[in-house]
Amino acid sequence: MRLNRHHCGFSLVELVTSLAIISILMVAMGSAIVIATRGLPDPNSPFAQTVDAAQVVGQLANEVAYATTILKMSPTELQFVVDRNGTPITISYSWSGTPGDPLTRQYNGGAVINVLENVFDFNLDYQTKIVISTETTTVKIQYLESMFANFEGWSGITPTYNDFVVGPTNWCAEFFNASGLPANTSQVTITRCQLKLKQDQGGNITVGIHRTKGGGNPQPRLDPIGTSTTVPVSTLPTSYQWVETTFSDVTLKQLNKEFVIVVKADINNAAQVQYLSSTSAPKDDPVMVWTTDSGKAWAPKKNAQADNDMYFRVWGTYETTDAQTVEVSRDYLISTGLMLQVGADTSTKTQTAVQVLNAPDVSDL
Repeated sequence: MRLNRHHCGFSLVELVTSLAIISILMVAMGSAIVIATRGLPDPNSPFAQTVDAAQVVGQLANEVAYATTILKMSPTELQFVVDRNGTPITISYSWSGTPGDPLTRQYNGGAVINVLENVFDFNLDYQTKIVISTETTTVKIQYLESMFANFEGWSGITPTYNDFVVGPTNWCAEFFNASGLPANTSQVTITRCQLKLKQDQGGNITVGIHRTKGGGNPQPRLDPIGTSTTVPVSTLPTSYQWVETTFSDVTLKQLNKEFVIVVKADINNAAQVQYLSSTSAPKDDPVMVWTTDSGKAWAPKKNAQADNDMYFRVWGTYETTDAQTVEVSRDYLISTGLMLQVGADTSTKTQTAVQVLNAPDVSDL
């Protein structure tokens, strides 16, 4: 029996025809790829630059909308703070103003990065709202130097003129009341005083301003309010004259009307202080007291304290503090306009405006 065999394969005609078809398809596919490639946007084209500008403007607008504090604001720079879940974040945008320079961004003190190159124009404008309100504010007034108190004799009384010799343990003191200070005084400064002094055996004397022991007691506390003034006895006159001493730091940060001038010396019989005595003296504010044991005990007794007074003059300055209701104008940022142009083509210019939701206070910018 004879079998028929069938042979599979391509004829030459079929092969040639297939190659021709494949060639046509490859040419067509290559052309499609070229056309598709040419259809991709040019990153330097106006369209691509407009897209880039819009993205940056959108980011800036979204961030500044939630600003809680404005730190800097100008047509080409904006620095503000936003709240990120209770954490303050500082964001800055800036352009130099030179066409072609980049727009930069800094996030929370980090590196300054270029967010957009080749910027030809960038402008920010701000719409604010003025709110006028009344506020209670503290007003301080500093007054010029004036005489606080003095004693230069009693009217209609003939006194006895006395000498007090100061030394290391022998001190004399004069209480005085700066009664002219107003009730709203918040700071008192003693600037200078004058006493009638003369030389004795030398050394140095010190003149200090002290506070009283309080409760109407004219006796001084041991420590001075500020630095006591040291005076060489050799510079004092040989007969009683007014001698002035000045102070640089005798200041109390509160109202105080009662003070004491205290005179000491570093050797016995250093110098003499003149004072007056009379049992007919009026019970006025100034009171002279003295000690012979470095302040452990003071004389005279209370019923005789009005009988003696040192010559003295005291000057000082003071400050008052008042609460006043004043009209205050505050400026709040309510919206920001943004304009950005990339490249020289003005068609790339992108503009928008955004409401600043928290309306931060920009009065001081």
